[in-house]
Amino acid sequence: MRFQIHAPALVLGGLLLAWGPAARAQNPLLPNMVASDGILVSGTGELAARPNWVEIDLTVSGKAELTGDALVKYRDAKKRLAEALGKLGLKDLITEERGTSISAGSSAEQQQRMMNGMPQTPGKPQIEVTSTIRLRLKNVREMPPEELVKTVGKLIDVAQDAGVSIGLSQAEIMMRQRYGNYSPQTTNVRFVVADLAELREKAYEMAVTDARSRATRLAKLNGVKLGPTVSVQEIQVAGEHSSASSSIAAVQYGVNFGQPAPAPESSEPRLSSTTLTDIPVQVKLLVRFAIQAADPATAQK
Repeated sequence: MRFQIHAPALVLGGLLLAWGPAARAQNPLLPNMVASDGILVSGTGELAARPNWVEIDLTVSGKAELTGDALVKYRDAKKRLAEALGKLGLKDLITEERGTSISAGSSAEQQQRMMNGMPQTPGKPQIEVTSTIRLRLKNVREMPPEELVKTVGKLIDVAQDAGVSIGLSQAEIMMRQRYGNYSPQTTNVRFVVADLAELREKAYEMAVTDARSRATRLAKLNGVKLGPTVSVQEIQVAGEHSSASSSIAAVQYGVNFGQPAPAPESSEPRLSSTTLTDIPVQVKLLVRFAIQAADPATAQK
């Protein structure tokens, strides 16, 4: 496991002997800090880790005028995908089905005509059975980058050869474009740090050590002794700011327009990136220490 430790950056720090309401009002980072004597410093812990998972989202679907025919096409597509992936012989590859939906509507061609304001041609509604399949390749941290890129490329090529779409279906893309809920920068390949809990503990330890080091220095410069910790406040913790609004929008979209809504992510903390690079794991704390007056003899020296 490779980690790269970065020099901590000061968020807020200093000797506070008379922290009044006016000073607190000027700093939005301290809405709940109680006025008291002491030394208030920040502590930052940061390390960087390579992703240990790769995730690829696929769309498997079957469409026909009759539900039975659509279901047969859908099952055939899933079978072709499973057989093609099995031939790769990747022992750390896991497939996860993340919800199945059935919808009735116009064909992709008719939807495009409707979006362009063209007259609709009469036809029987199409029945579509769709599900999202997530490919998860684990234990990739020690894999050389070029080899990992080649492996991801093989997975994508095999999926496409099996007739499976990478990411959203064409009908869903058009519908999202129509309602302003689609970005062309959306990626369907993610590099994930899934063992974030262990890494965050290391970052916490580094942040606490950094805060105490800063407070000790300030106490020495001001001729006082550093006392015990009085309060600790989290400012930033890696992996705790999830894209909740995006998830809510996706669920609403799935309910309103008959498209498959994504299954909820794991409750385990994680970080992801669209590029293969080291991902920073950072923790920032705000720590207040009590102060003790220095011994008179020491102060005179």
